[in-house]
Amino acid sequence: MTPDSSEDEMRSFDVRIGINENVDNLVIDINGNKNVAGAGINNAQRIMSTADGRQLMAGQTVYEILSQREKYMNSFREYSAKIKHDLIISVYQYADKSHPGLSDSLPSMFIKPKPLERRLSKLEAYYLAHSLKNREFLIQHCDNPTQSNALTILIWFLAKDSFQLAEKKEHQKALRSIIGGGKLSFEEAFKQYMSINFWLIWEIAKLMKTQLSDIRPFLESSVDSFYFVNDKGKQKLKTEYPDIWKEFEFEEGT
Repeated sequence: MTPDSSEDEMRSFDVRIGINENVDNLVIDINGNKNVAGAGINNAQRIMSTADGRQLMAGQTVYEILSQREKYMNSFREYSAKIKHDLIISVYQYADKSHPGLSDSLPSMFIKPKPLERRLSKLEAYYLAHSLKNREFLIQHCDNPTQSNALTILIWFLAKDSFQLAEKKEHQKALRSIIGGGKLSFEEAFKQYMSINFWLIWEIAKLMKTQLSDIRPFLESSVDSFYFVNDKGKQKLKTEYPDIWKEFEFEEGT
């Protein structure tokens, strides 16, 4: 019968290797079998545990010997690994691409997980929504820092009022923070804020921008303006707060 050279996935497996050097003890167990015991074999196991399949990891002593040889000088990558009792040891991946079957990819143990992107707060979502809704007005009235600061404050108070209205209980009365108590148009409220002392507006806007700093990645890159929402911000608002997206009647191409 001709041997079948095809791979049997049910019988295939990857090997990971940990190499260490130490003077250990040869002991006889209760069954009369010979075993190696000591720090060397224990650390070899811990070094091996940092590898993935088809990877070879070496300990400090082995690395110090091999790294001095021309053949191995540029073949190791160093990592710091936490082992038992929270001890930190140096381990070295042998990553020579000339050896078939040897993986030189980064061991999964040392791959830092990408931080989860923070979800928008509901207040931040309303801020983006009001910015999008009034985009055309913003474009026409952001020629200088005074206008920019006034617009930031205006949108902030609109967002705050929308948030309070959405969160209030049935028996509660919605309080208005925006100038004019919500009775003024966007343009009229803007003119009211523009009439306030420049330095007072500047300080208030600076405080609001600090509180809104987390949404900076969702705004177009501009030093002064803090309200032009970029495509990433639009998608985040639509994905995380579809009810607000619907409330403002945004269309697909907004």
